[in-house]
This record gives sequence, structure tokens and C-alpha cells, in this order.
Amino acid sequence: MANLLCSKKRVLRSCLSFVLVFSMILGYSFGNFFNFSNVKKVVAASSSIDMLGNGAVTESGSLTKNEYGNDYILDKEFNTIPSVVTSNIGKFSSLTFDVDITVNSISGGDANLLIYGMDAAYDWHEKGADGYVSSGGNYSLSMDLNSFTSFSRLGIRFAGSTDGVSINYTINSAEINYELSSSSSSSSSSSSSSGSSDVTDVTCELKKGSGSNEYYVEYEVYITNASSSEVTGVEIVLPTSGQVNVTYKNKVKASYDSEKGGVLIYYSTAIPANTTVGSSDMKFGFTPNGNQVTGDPYVTNINCASSGSSGLKYTLTGETKNLADSETPVGKHGALKLAKLDAYTAPVLVGEDGNRVALRGASTHGMHWNEMGPYVNEGSFHSLRDEWGVNTVRLVNYVTQGGYTNGSQSTLDALN
Repeated sequence: MANLLCSKKRVLRSCLSFVLVFSMILGYSFGNFFNFSNVKKVVAASSSIDMLGNGAVTESGSLTKNEYGNDYILDKEFNTIPSVVTSNIGKFSSLTFDVDITVNSISGGDANLLIYGMDAAYDWHEKGADGYVSSGGNYSLSMDLNSFTSFSRLGIRFAGSTDGVSINYTINSAEINYELSSSSSSSSSSSSSSGSSDVTDVTCELKKGSGSNEYYVEYEVYITNASSSEVTGVEIVLPTSGQVNVTYKNKVKASYDSEKGGVLIYYSTAIPANTTVGSSDMKFGFTPNGNQVTGDPYVTNINCASSGSSGLKYTLTGETKNLADSETPVGKHGALKLAKLDAYTAPVLVGEDGNRVALRGASTHGMHWNEMGPYVNEGSFHSLRDEWGVNTVRLVNYVTQGGYTNGSQSTLDALN
């Protein structure tokens, strides 16, 4: 009875194994029915990033001794620099920090106003207003950031020679404004395709949802593909001043990403050319946890469909095929390896041509078991490839459980 039950369990496991889809990293590939060779890393060609996140801010304070100098200061710092800035250093044709401030009142002495920036080595850069500030005065300052090779913080400073000067001020706006050079707003992929889209043609708009309140923020997602090619796998970042808790998403994936510096939104469904997708139920929501949105959403990555036989699409016909060696997965991709692509923060699986490969697999389970004999053959693998879209097969040779160290070597040798 025990052997019978064990046999039944094995049969059940064998049946289930063929519908188990998983990814495996192998020394070679059994196929490519998805080709992500045209991954593009992009940001908006130009944008204004709001460093305040929630509109104008009014604050009060007093000048205190500067521990690194002989003056007295009052600082307002922005320690979180948006990732779109830090990840594109050297690619901007224009990059400025722009601030507009109204001094509501000042008493107890005089003070100058300046905006400043520090790089990772804490080298100091500043841009100051002319003369002392006065009650009721309005001041607009702009500092060129293109000379920076790294960032640690940006800020606003009142400075004077007297301790205890009291200041009440309103920051009407504090923005990073940028324009990417034309070469930076194109593909960073090592390959291209006649079916690829210009990255500036894929844009995103987020609209506040009806579920938003003082404790919860909800956004509807709208993505426009204004290019002449279909795109898929659009990745968007909504910058925030710190970590937020994404508690809801529908028809999109969304989560906080510390490396991106905001909420990472991913839409995987293909978007046809010259089409906008989005609706009131394609949305996500999060609890700010004291952290605010600091800029407009921008597209970071897209996977563009390519044309020709190596494209993203693979049609399941329900029939097996006779393919030339060059058209098989091994013929298309050769040996696989891990490589770093510009569009991804971690290494990804690529073929010999350097293009990304996605694996879709099934497992045979124990090939030496009697009930597996009818299924471990060329015809079954053709069916998995052509009818199921599988491009990787895990061949199981158990060591024990009747495996090849327990007398099954001849059974395995006899398999077709």
C-alpha cells in the first residue's frame, strides 16, 4: 500500500511539474520567445523638480554660531537629491537650482541670503543675493549646478555677523530645473531596432485620485506612447523626499525604491503606437509617512518591441514545428551569461550577442521513474517549445529515490 501511495504521489508531482514555470540560469539557452534587446534608460528631456513637495513653506528661526566659521547662520537644507539628477551627472545641457523667497520680517540685526550646494566631498558652492535682506523683500536666486560631479545636499542660508537675528520667511518655490543634452535623451542600449521608439515619445501623467485625503495619497496613472512603434514594460518614478508605504495598486506595480529616490511604477502591458492608456482604476496609493512628493513623474526605462523574427512576440499555434538550427533558442542566443546593462541596477541574463534573454521553463521531475518514460522524448520537448512557449527544460536525475546512484543508470541511458 505504501508503495502504491508513493507511486501515485510521483505521478501527481510529474503532472504538476510540467505546468511549473520558473526561471533558471543555465550555461546555455533553450530559446527566446521574448527579446528585450531594446531596453532603453531614459528620463524626461526637460523638467522642473519641486524640492518643497507641497507648495510654499513659511518658517521662522534665528541666526546661530556657525560651527565651521566665524559667522552666524540659519539654514534650510534639502538633503535628498532626486535620483534623476544624481544618475545623469554630465548629461545635462542645463541644470540649475532656483529659489524664490519672501522675507516677511527680520529683527535684531542684518543678514545676507544665499543658496548653496555641496558635493560628496563637501566642497562648497554658493550664489548670494546682493546686499542685506529687508522685511517684505522678495528674492529670486539661481545657481548653475552643471559643474557638480556629485551631490550631497542643496540648501538656503541666511548669514550675518550678529547672534540671535530673528527671521520669518516664506519659500515660494525651490526647484531643480534641467534639460538633458540631445545625446542623453536617446537610447543607452548597445543595440537598436527599426521598431524601437524615440524615448521622448513615452510620457506619464499622474492625477490625484478620489481616495486621497490628509493621511493617504492616491494617483491615477496615464501613459502616452506618441511614437510610431509599440512599447512595453514602461517604468516610471515619482520622486519623494523619503520612504513611503505603498499600500494599494491596481493594473500597475508600485513600490518605494530607495535607489530611484521615490515610488517606482511599472506597467507591463504593451502600449500600441500613438495611444494613451490609463483610467480611474489604473492607480496606486501610499501613506506619505511625513515624506512628500518632490517632483513630476518621469519615465526611466522602457522595453521596446523590435521587428523581425527575433521580436518580443511568439505565437503559439498549437502545432509543433521543424526549425532550422539558427532559429532554435540555442541558435539565436548561444551561451548565456550575466551582464550589466545601463537600464538595470543589477546584472541581467544576456545571450552571446549581449541582448537580454527571458527564460520560461518546465521541469521533467524524475526521468528514471517508470511513469515518466512516455514523456521524456523529443516530441514532448517540441510540444513544450512550440505549443506551450517554454524555452528552458530542467532535466531531473535524482541521486537517490531510485536515481542514478540507486541502479537507474540503464533506464536513463535508454531514454530517447
